[in-house]
Amino acid sequence: MKTLLSLLVGFFFVSQISAQDMGDNSQDAWMSFMQPGEMHQLLAKQVGEWNVELKMWMDPSAPPEVSSGTVECEMILGGRYLKTTEKGTAMGMPMEGMGIDGYDNVKKKFVSIWIDNFGTGIATMEGDYDPETKTLTSTGTMTDPASGADSEFKMVVTYVDDDTTLSEMFTIMGDQEVKMMEMKSTRIKM
Repeated sequence: MKTLLSLLVGFFFVSQISAQDMGDNSQDAWMSFMQPGEMHQLLAKQVGEWNVELKMWMDPSAPPEVSSGTVECEMILGGRYLKTTEKGTAMGMPMEGMGIDGYDNVKKKFVSIWIDNFGTGIATMEGDYDPETKTLTSTGTMTDPASGADSEFKMVVTYVDDDTTLSEMFTIMGDQEVKMMEMKSTRIKM
């Protein structure tokens, strides 16, 4: 924890020196980077408690395994990030997971991380929102335990209405995408 705090203090100190060297433009950029905006408000629409139906395909030619769970979403750090906590079952085992979703004002991209008790790695994603289709499409990487290498995946989240989302996850193998998960979430409480 001390290392992280030292890193943050050092980063802030270097940024301030850089801001002084570059003039007011750098400070304005830093202030703009810090402020939650319209895309953060989109994330905030997910706040609440949700029931989840999860479908997982271990073999694309076989029927999916179906399980259920709950998700709790809350905005953290002054409305800058959405924290998602999930509990349920998957592959017949208890499953817990947590995600942090944000919108990077500089990259103009949604950014996400995901961790769960089905591994010890961290999945990372970046994506774009299409307001016409109400769809957030992200791509990312996670560790493949079999090979030890990073594997690519795509996540498509469709905001069906204010109380329903559909998330689909695909493994990317070359130019082919194979659906491995589908999660339908229905809000039960704001």
